[in-house]
Amino acid sequence: MKSSFRTRLATAIAATAALAAAATAAAVMIAPPAFAQDPADIEDFDGIDDVLADLLAENDIPGAAVTVATSDTVETYVAGVADVASQTPVDAEDTVFPIDSVAKTVTASIVMDLVDEGVLDLDADVNDYLNEVEIEDTYPGEPVTLRHLLTHTAGFEEQVIGILADDSGTIAELEALLAEDMPRRVRPPGEVAAYSNHGLALAGLVAADAAGVGVGVGVELDELITERLFEPLGMDSSHAAALTPKALQERSATTYGPNGIEPVERFGDPLYPAGGAVATAADMGRYLQFQLGDGAPVFSEATMDEFHSTQFRHDPRLPGMALAFAERYRGETRMLSHGGDGPGSHSLLTLVPESDLGVYIVVNGDGWRGEGGSAIAAIESATDQILDGILGGEAGAAADGPAGAEAVEAPAEAAEAAAGTYRTTRMNDTDYTRLFLAMGSDVTVEVDGEGTVTTTGLSYDPDVAEQEWEPVGDGLYRERDGSALIAFGTLDGRTVLYNGSDAFQVVRWYENVMLHLGLAAAGLVLLLSQLVWPVVALVKRLRRRSSIEAERGLTGPKAATALASITAVLAAGFLAAFVAVAADMDQLTVAVLEGSPLVNLVSIPMLLAALGTVAMMCCVVMAWTRRWWGKRRRVHYTVVVLGAVAFTVVGHLYHFTIAPLALFG
Repeated sequence: MKSSFRTRLATAIAATAALAAAATAAAVMIAPPAFAQDPADIEDFDGIDDVLADLLAENDIPGAAVTVATSDTVETYVAGVADVASQTPVDAEDTVFPIDSVAKTVTASIVMDLVDEGVLDLDADVNDYLNEVEIEDTYPGEPVTLRHLLTHTAGFEEQVIGILADDSGTIAELEALLAEDMPRRVRPPGEVAAYSNHGLALAGLVAADAAGVGVGVGVELDELITERLFEPLGMDSSHAAALTPKALQERSATTYGPNGIEPVERFGDPLYPAGGAVATAADMGRYLQFQLGDGAPVFSEATMDEFHSTQFRHDPRLPGMALAFAERYRGETRMLSHGGDGPGSHSLLTLVPESDLGVYIVVNGDGWRGEGGSAIAAIESATDQILDGILGGEAGAAADGPAGAEAVEAPAEAAEAAAGTYRTTRMNDTDYTRLFLAMGSDVTVEVDGEGTVTTTGLSYDPDVAEQEWEPVGDGLYRERDGSALIAFGTLDGRTVLYNGSDAFQVVRWYENVMLHLGLAAAGLVLLLSQLVWPVVALVKRLRRRSSIEAERGLTGPKAATALASITAVLAAGFLAAFVAVAADMDQLTVAVLEGSPLVNLVSIPMLLAALGTVAMMCCVVMAWTRRWWGKRRRVHYTVVVLGAVAFTVVGHLYHFTIAPLALFG
């Protein structure tokens, strides 16, 4: 899930993300073979309290907790408050934080437990285990498997509407939700990674169905997670379900929006296997030790090795995906990570298996930039500082590591072929979020005469707008003055940009969202010109008296004029209402995530304008065949109709013309 809205909708949406943004957002490095390292010693770095204090002070975040663990040691650090109003301090043992999408690793752990017992097979068709949900056979002979679900390579379309519960007090059951609203399969499995909350939620449902416990509103699956994972690990203050139990709610940190001022309400997570878990910092220490260990007391060492091994890479030279975890490299050090992002909460879990080290950071605020951007970048930076402090240098990178690799000469024409605008493969093409996701994910690639590539919009750090990349291999580029890598390849006949486990496909010129918005703006201007037509004076000068008298006897021209005027008002009304809603990004985010009918209601004028446009197209034909008005006015009416068509086509392209139909089921 890319962050921000690429800061709010695509991050919070990922709850989205996301998501995942933190899991896949960090700089990716050349991935050499793993090598043995000395075990980490937490006492080698005494600056964690300072890192935590800076994290809060520089980003206006109310509270945070850090857990650092090795196989035999757990240290927790806290700062700030769990609740601003009461000034309750954060407590490592008592304060419960949402872990959001880090819950995906919990779900993966349960799946691997059942794999260890022989109940599940990572490479079997998930339909073999599901009771009420059935995944469509969109690509015959290429079924979706658990390995696909846990590496985000199942090929599902992105879907974010309604992934969080609203304030109605009711939460859809997971099984019913997935049965009725499973995203479409839009590409063959195993082809490309595209972060999917529904995919991980489906993995949780598979585990529950295979274990024979069923799934309601989180109770049965919660029991499975508690009995098989939390209880054996001693995680007594952790819970995974659509709703957090009241006892833990009373201990939960309040989450805050921009600047740590306004609380953000949370009503539950219907897709809870993908993001509906809570835990204390102390409990996350126990979880880190489990992930760093040999699988005991949950499953075998061989199963843990499979859990953490590389499962998928877009390019063999780039980091990829383990099961639920994203690979990450700093220097020669291989890491596994997963981020969690929700309304007002952000977290990042990082494992360094070769150094027997784990770090977990969680905060209860979006940060001063708001929209999640500040907090996500801040906890990534804090994690890196802690890793550097404990492991030394750049996470223990050797002096001759990939950061010192020399650039190679590459044909400029080869690089020029990569120039263009790219869009994430984590897209939706069936509802109105297509516009938001397209606007929030586009990456621009420019190439100079020497083959150096400049990207805009690729970094997850809001302070980094552009990055320069030098060629270091065939289609492989290293960030100038750094070690991060990107690669270019081909997917579905199009150039694709790979950034770790993220993929961005080149956008054809006619798919450019700014072109579409420009066309819609021009169309609206032409349509609105209908409202300023100088009806009386100009018509009397340009037309003969007999034409005017003839017009007075006709109802068609009058109806066509009224129709165009009404359509123009409807189009303008839709735009005004939509801008008003979008002006409050928090409101829009909540509306989308909770499946509120707000956007559907706002789109009603767009639907009516579309119907008016169809009628206007009929009118313009009659205007010319029946010679309504004078020629000049007929030409103008034709222009008005073209404007209406342009505006409506763009509205329909992003599904605003059909959005109101969802109000009727």
